[in-house]
Amino acid sequence: EHEADQAELFERLAKAANDAAAAASAAAGQTINAAMKAAEAAKQTKLVVDAATEAADAKKAEQAEGEEKKTDEDKEDKEASQEGDEEPKEPKAPEMPPPEDVKPPSQEDRRARFESQRVNNRKLLARLNAEITNLQTNVKLLLNRNCLLIPEVSLEEKTQVLALLRDYMTSAKQHAAMTFVGLTGDELRDAILRLPVFAPVCGPARVVAVSCCVSGRVLKLAALLDVEATVEVVTVEFFDQLRLRLQGVDAGAHLDKTKDLVVEAIREIIQVPDEE
Repeated sequence: EHEADQAELFERLAKAANDAAAAASAAAGQTINAAMKAAEAAKQTKLVVDAATEAADAKKAEQAEGEEKKTDEDKEDKEASQEGDEEPKEPKAPEMPPPEDVKPPSQEDRRARFESQRVNNRKLLARLNAEITNLQTNVKLLLNRNCLLIPEVSLEEKTQVLALLRDYMTSAKQHAAMTFVGLTGDELRDAILRLPVFAPVCGPARVVAVSCCVSGRVLKLAALLDVEATVEVVTVEFFDQLRLRLQGVDAGAHLDKTKDLVVEAIREIIQVPDEE
């Protein structure tokens, strides 16, 4: 019986110890939760305090800037008022030279100025023409020394140029047949050499480096591509056809002489000048 009482006592003590441990654990949990809530509240309080401090600093800076701006404006107003009190000085008028009698240019002066301008323009064009002609000569010499620099021309391109030249010869023949009737001797020769297609080659315009006549440039290009075919086109399409239109022994003889001049001029196109 005494042992039973001791066992019951030990059981009660163990139960009381367990209850005390559970109560202590619950109290510790509540203490931890309370500490965490206190820390979160402290953090929120710090954020609010920092925001209030920044707002106060910004407001102070804005007030300082406004006061500085107001001070500058007051200073400018004061300077402006001081300047306004001073009497403005009238600017001195620039001294003008005494007026002179300007006479309009007379007709003779205008004519002399126009003629002088034309002479100067002619000299300028002559100098530019000489420079271009010299450049063309240098290019011919360069291509003669280095044949590989000459671009290749296809048969189709050469055929097209000769066909275009044939059309120009036909047009020139028709014009000559209608307007050269009755001309003989030097008149007929000069009239043929003045045709647009021949003038850049053997006429008055042969000294011009770049002719404005398209048909004359086509004649030069055809001669550079194939001089023999070019001579044949000029002979058959122009001189032979014009001989049938301009009947007469004198016309035929002068046409032959003129043809010789034209053919010689065409062959000179491909000749390379002597190097100095």
